[in-house]
Amino acid sequence: MSAHSTPPSLTIMLVDDNEFANMMHHTLLRNFVPEDSIQVFSSPDLALQALETSRRKGEALPDLLLLDIDMPIMNGWELLAEIRRRNMFVRACMLSSSVDPEDHAMMARFQEVLDYISKPLVPAHIPRLLRILPSG
Repeated sequence: MSAHSTPPSLTIMLVDDNEFANMMHHTLLRNFVPEDSIQVFSSPDLALQALETSRRKGEALPDLLLLDIDMPIMNGWELLAEIRRRNMFVRACMLSSSVDPEDHAMMARFQEVLDYISKPLVPAHIPRLLRILPSG
């Protein structure tokens, strides 16, 4: 797949407190979607602020949120709960190294979570991501 198979307005927000993982995942994603359509945050708080700012400005929210689970201060599930509490809707894919069965069970509580991928993100995962996007 190439960037040409995705709509030019596609946006992906990557939220992970691990800077190295963010760099690796961003590098991979930019081979499949335009680089300027990828937003990277190492803090759930900053990601939430960006979502709120977009909503306040009347801008579209990201088409897909790639979200780590285990992060300090606010974990991925707490971030999703806060996004929901603020009446924002985003499609999400959990991107985590967690092997805790409770994390997989949590998916049932969040209709926003359409997939759960074990880190690291690799090229074989890209078709799964593209399928859960609005145009996928």
